[in-house]
Amino acid sequence: MIHEKRVNIGIAGFGMSAKTFHLPFLTLDPRFQVKKIFERQKSNHAEQQFPETTSVHEFEALLTDEIDLVVITTLNQTHYDFCKRAILAGKM
Repeated sequence: MIHEKRVNIGIAGFGMSAKTFHLPFLTLDPRFQVKKIFERQKSNHAEQQFPETTSVHEFEALLTDEIDLVVITTLNQTHYDFCKRAILAGKM
C-alpha cells in the first residue's frame, strides 16, 4: 500500500465560507489535514470548533514550512494581497 503525504492546509479566514463549505469538506478528505486557521479576532473560535487545528492571528503564520497549501476564504478585497503572498511563499 502506498502512503501518500497528506497536504497540510492553512485556511485564511473563518467566516461563513470557511465554516460551511471549505472546512467541512477538507476535514472529511483523508488527503488533507487542516493545520492552521487565520482569524482576525483573537477569539480562537476556529480552534474551539476544530480542535485539531491551531488558530493564528497573523496571515504570515500560514506561510510557515509546515503548510503546503493556503486556502483564501477572506473578503474579496483581500484576495489579491493574500494570494500573492501565499504564491511568493510557495504555497500553491
